[in-house]
Amino acid sequence: MSSKFFTNRESNTLENRLKDILTYHNGITHLEFLIGYFRISGFSKIATLLKDITHSRILVGINIDKLTLEAKEAGIKLNLMDFEKMSGRFVEEQLVGLNKESYSQEVDESVILFAQMLAEEKIEIRISPEKNIHSKIYILREDEIIRHDGSIEYLGSVITGSSNLTENGLSKNFEFNVELRDSDDIAFALEEFNNLWASGIEISDKDVDSIKAKSHLRDITPHELYMKFLIEHFDDRIDYDPNMIRNLPKGYMKLAYQQDAVTEGLSKIKKHNGFFLADVVGLGKTVTAAMVVQKLLPSIEGEVLVIAPPSIQQEWSETFERFEIGKQRNYDIRSLGKLESIRDTAKYSLVIIDESHKFKNYATSRYAQLERICKEQINYKKKVILISATPLNNRPMDIANQLYLFQDKRNSTIASYPNLETFFAKVDKDYKEIIAPSKDDKPIDIVKLKELSLRVRESILREVMVRRTRTDIQTHDMYAKDIEEQGLSIPDVEPIKEIAYEMSDSLLEIFSDTINKLTDELQYERYKILGYIKPKSRVKYGKVSKNIFERGALELANLMRNMLIKRFESSFHAFKTTLNRQEKHLRGLIQMFDDDNILLGSKVNIFDILEDEDSAEEKIESMLEKGNVKVFEASDFLDGYKERLEKELLIFERLNQTWATVKEDPKLDSFRDILKKNRGKKIVVFTESKQTAIYLEKSLKEFNTLCVHGGNRDKLKDIIRENFDANYDEKRQKNDFDIIITTDTLSEGVNMHRGNIIYNYDIPWNATRLMQRIGRINRIGTKHEKIYVNNFIPSAQSDALIELSKKAFVKLQTFHSTLGEDNKIYSKDEEVGTVTLFEEASDDIDEELSFLEEVREFKKAKPKQFKYLQSLPAKIRVQREDKEIRNGSFVFIKNDKAKSYIFANDSLCHPVSFIKMAKYLKVSPNTQGIMPLRDFHYTQVAKALEHYDHELSKIIQTSNTKRVENPTDKKALRLLKGWFNKGTIKRETYGIFRKIIEDGKLLNLSKKIKVLEGKSAHEVVAELEKLQIEYSLQVDSSSEKRIKREIEVILSETFIKA
Repeated sequence: MSSKFFTNRESNTLENRLKDILTYHNGITHLEFLIGYFRISGFSKIATLLKDITHSRILVGINIDKLTLEAKEAGIKLNLMDFEKMSGRFVEEQLVGLNKESYSQEVDESVILFAQMLAEEKIEIRISPEKNIHSKIYILREDEIIRHDGSIEYLGSVITGSSNLTENGLSKNFEFNVELRDSDDIAFALEEFNNLWASGIEISDKDVDSIKAKSHLRDITPHELYMKFLIEHFDDRIDYDPNMIRNLPKGYMKLAYQQDAVTEGLSKIKKHNGFFLADVVGLGKTVTAAMVVQKLLPSIEGEVLVIAPPSIQQEWSETFERFEIGKQRNYDIRSLGKLESIRDTAKYSLVIIDESHKFKNYATSRYAQLERICKEQINYKKKVILISATPLNNRPMDIANQLYLFQDKRNSTIASYPNLETFFAKVDKDYKEIIAPSKDDKPIDIVKLKELSLRVRESILREVMVRRTRTDIQTHDMYAKDIEEQGLSIPDVEPIKEIAYEMSDSLLEIFSDTINKLTDELQYERYKILGYIKPKSRVKYGKVSKNIFERGALELANLMRNMLIKRFESSFHAFKTTLNRQEKHLRGLIQMFDDDNILLGSKVNIFDILEDEDSAEEKIESMLEKGNVKVFEASDFLDGYKERLEKELLIFERLNQTWATVKEDPKLDSFRDILKKNRGKKIVVFTESKQTAIYLEKSLKEFNTLCVHGGNRDKLKDIIRENFDANYDEKRQKNDFDIIITTDTLSEGVNMHRGNIIYNYDIPWNATRLMQRIGRINRIGTKHEKIYVNNFIPSAQSDALIELSKKAFVKLQTFHSTLGEDNKIYSKDEEVGTVTLFEEASDDIDEELSFLEEVREFKKAKPKQFKYLQSLPAKIRVQREDKEIRNGSFVFIKNDKAKSYIFANDSLCHPVSFIKMAKYLKVSPNTQGIMPLRDFHYTQVAKALEHYDHELSKIIQTSNTKRVENPTDKKALRLLKGWFNKGTIKRETYGIFRKIIEDGKLLNLSKKIKVLEGKSAHEVVAELEKLQIEYSLQVDSSSEKRIKREIEVILSETFIKA
């Protein structure tokens, strides 16, 4: 290869040639560069080699055509001798280039050196205003030699070609440059250079100082960097507009926390097509959602669908009517129990799901129907709002399944986790390990549970959830002052009070013995009947999931054990009724075995039964004895099964005989005494059993009681509002009833806050349910200052049996804890533990709001400084002393979709939460930074960048590959590929189904494809066509948005040893 040409291929770069000349040609004292573009990045490549250069001159072209066009558009004539304008344009171009540079010590020091050399007049730089300069000439020469005849000889080099003095021009782009060393060539180049130089406009050291002052190199204080950090993190959430919601309906208040929720929700729905609205109970989520709809409608075209429990459909209807949603767009409000009737889904572009935690199990038919509605996108890609005060009290997969209603599990819009399935699989595995019973009976590791909770909240829920708690509103002034000024208050919830009802010694012994029988002796064999069918006889049951026989049988048995124990805890009356029914049904099944004619119902979804415990008993009996009946013989069942049933029948007979002698009811007697002392007060009584509710109503006729359950709820909704809803028109309020006795049919979405006292007649053993119950009276707008919650617990009359009562109660707690139900908030003395993932976080302070409040106050108090900090460029940095962190750096990095906060020192580098970084960066305005930066600052920032780039590359790989790990999805994909290869299905059909499954768009689709295995080609085609119609599947014409591997350092702060 000729040494005269430089193309930037491999090591044959112009940068290397310039370095060689400046390093090894000792006589070089003068530089003259004529270039079209000048960038600091290019100068940085040779800057440190210019120390021995006597004088350097750089002449830079400027885009005259662009300036001329700008002047023409402005209606003025371009003045090429306007020195200030020309130098200003040079400064602007350098700032643009500098902002695009990667963050490095080399670039930063080059700017400083460039300014220093200008000030010391070792370098001059001018811009040529006369014409666009496209030629590039690099003259590197020694001092002139005067020959004997007076002529001048030049020693050195002149390089001409296509390269500008930029990083790309010197080394990255393919260029074509040639080096000439002849004296005449150097002389000619120098003459041309001098002619242009004479008319050039000088750039001074002040112009370079201006570059420093407007770039990331400017000096700022640690407090300014801290505020810049908050500004960048919160972005448009800072702009709180109290007039954002205009023309509120009469009777509604502009509450700051609700308006903030609207702003945040709109931002999240724009980014993710959906979000959780998870304010705690009693803060007016329905109103907040109506505000979101009102603001969202101008940007969407389709209609609105609200899906809600029947008990709160009227509230939705009235709220939408008051907000005049119907004048802007058509909307439907439908029951979550009748989703199959919603067929024309294409007209909806917004779906709101109230009490979304009811859709935590994707295996239910109700979830499948909702999934069909939310994921259909013939006309619109639907936006989804999930409303639940208690999504955080569920297991990891419960949260994931709700999230999948607006996210594809392997094609998520959450930039850091495009494959949500993989994330939640790991979380679920860790969760199960934490809650698994230990061999040495160690309690559940609450610390690990909290860490797991934090991982899910910070990684996923922070992106898609809007949540305010009462503690948030009471703690943060921006909310607390607002509700105070509007005359509202939040009542205090007093510690839960235990009401002990004393049992006689004989009754307590029966009580304790019954608990042992229910939890240990009884195996609920009748409900395991499917598991006892011999494998060869199972074909009689029809084509069902294999799990229905083993797993399904165990699930049914466990559910009935749970139900019977809850009846026992609820009331002796409910328990006796259920006992009698159990004995009758069991006796009937044994008779069928004697007759050798066993009838079993089929066509049932086990998970639908598990989803709704209130009606579980009726559903199970219907499944076992009615419906699509299948006929079996005794020989179809495993040996010994009938004997097991007969053994269980003896236990039920003895229990019935024992409890038939029990006439006393100490819990009812105790409750009656309480009510006598509280006459005239509005009281809410909850029970899990409809039988108990009716029993209490009949037994407490001397009080003004209203009994509500699923069977009469709709008929009584007006009476409930008139007597117990504080938001109801005061002129129309009534006092016909002081006491409302209700099942959990009223534990969600109903206002009963004219009262402030709750009695849990039976303990719900579930934090979610208890929070929902308390939320009926603990609501914004209540006139009460305190809320009282009372739980009934059994106790003994005699000291001798007190320990027995405690053991019985602890046994109940242990039972419920094993099922994953919460007990922490029920007993003061005995605490078994909890396996509820987010129970500890139910009313935590959202620390992020403190920082949001701080930056809002800063903007309000110092608007000019806020605007200045907002305009600061990326890569801004500062350094200060710290006693705790020594020689470490916090770095804020982002790409086009996500933000990341990283801590790095010499030994480690890892992500941190926004909260943690904010706490360390938070500092008083008087704190001063310490400059210059230590060398390790750049090393640590580079380490943080490398870490983020590595993580981003894994994310991009995950996003691009869409690894399918779910066995059912894998099976479905294999079947589809096989049918396509055989020519059974067309390429378009194959492509549609494959894309849906690979993305994880529909959780139930693969199951429906899997059952087609073994069917004829005709049947496969027909069934796939039905699925396409059912789910409105079509070719996805939308292009996927790829994650860009472009990362940027927003700011950094280095801490040095104090």
